[in-house]
Amino acid sequence: MCRQFILLSLSLILLGCASPQQQALPKESVLEEQRLQTKKMLRVRMERRQRVANLALPLFLAAKRYCPREPAPYLGVQLHSLKDYPLNQQDAVKEMYNSLEGIGVQTTTRGAPAHNRLLPGDQLLRINQHPVGSTTPKTQRLLNQALSSDTVTIELLRNGKKKTVQLAPIQVCRYRISISSGQALNAYAYGQSISITQGMLRFAEEDNQLALILAHEIAHNLSRHTYKKLKNGLLGGVVDLVVSASTGIVSPGFAAGVAAHFNSQSLEVEADLMGLQLMHEAGYPIKGLEEFWRRLAIEQPSSIWHGQQASHPTTVERYLLMKQAIEKITLEASAAP
Repeated sequence: MCRQFILLSLSLILLGCASPQQQALPKESVLEEQRLQTKKMLRVRMERRQRVANLALPLFLAAKRYCPREPAPYLGVQLHSLKDYPLNQQDAVKEMYNSLEGIGVQTTTRGAPAHNRLLPGDQLLRINQHPVGSTTPKTQRLLNQALSSDTVTIELLRNGKKKTVQLAPIQVCRYRISISSGQALNAYAYGQSISITQGMLRFAEEDNQLALILAHEIAHNLSRHTYKKLKNGLLGGVVDLVVSASTGIVSPGFAAGVAAHFNSQSLEVEADLMGLQLMHEAGYPIKGLEEFWRRLAIEQPSSIWHGQQASHPTTVERYLLMKQAIEKITLEASAAP
């Protein structure tokens, strides 16, 4: 009797713990919703990349006078093919880009030679009489080679009709910009490229705020700050080696770490001010931009007193220095003939 009672009790407990049965959804409805969500995801990601590219181009043009290397020719077209996407996204891509046969135009950058001359969905056939490659990277290399000429002739297929478009490249001091999936409010300069997080992209609601972030990172690259930090770190590494050799104790790399961040706050301020100047020369409104640092302080309170990191000034310092710089630039611009 006791055994039966125990078994009954266990059965009731298991029944009580059982999860509710999920209602079976029609397969067609699931597939349709997957398709719609995939299209929306692809469209939003494309729009974010487009926004960054559109805001960056005026800065790349303004950066020519500061460029540490020769400016490069640029058309402002982004290519893609169906092979560039995972299988579970390809049906949505086909709907968005008219089946996307071969190598197609994904987007063009506002203000660039390709803008409104090449359209999303155009299928490229030949570049300067050479057939396009079988993949996007191969076609991109062919396009890069064609940029050395004064005019790039592109044969394409648009809505079933062949068309020839001639484009004249412009010269820019350009850095490749990628968008990372991180949610932190940050952006990074790597010397030859720039990365901005999804979190920062959403935080910078206004275009001039996002342009400020991009200009700051471009200024880091123009001023070769990455190489300066690397050089300092290498010098610190030499000190670590000397300490290890003289004491017999393996150095944990303390000197290299300290040296890499030596004068780092000054470099950040320099990038802030140079980025602001770039924005002004590119034609962006700069009045009130110092408010960006007050907004950032709300999300990162520690930056009010100690900076986002030891290598960064506080948001208080950045606000006040930028406000002074804006007033100076505005005064000089009003006094100019």
